[in-house]
Amino acid sequence: MTSPAPTSTAARSGGCLCRKVQFTVTGEPDYPHTCSCRDCQGLSGAPMMSWVSFPLDGLTWSGAEPSWHYTWPDSKRGFCPYCVMQAEDVSRHAVSHACGLQYRK
Repeated sequence: MTSPAPTSTAARSGGCLCRKVQFTVTGEPDYPHTCSCRDCQGLSGAPMMSWVSFPLDGLTWSGAEPSWHYTWPDSKRGFCPYCVMQAEDVSRHAVSHACGLQYRK
């Protein structure tokens, strides 16, 4: 017997490796993509990084708040201040946020 596939609006959660920064997102994923800019290459240690975005109003944080670093004039990345793993990317005037695909169930 197989488990039913989660609906596209199912809650998803993730966070950093040390689990001090945790997030839950709900809503329809709206922008799955890959990026090969120098920042993403440096963060991933690979030629590209994969992301998926969710509506900002469906984001909740638990545990520690992320620290923020501006990588572009209109974009910032959230990372854990303890283990320094990136957990979030938000662009100015955005209606959605990007989550790295390292989420856990």
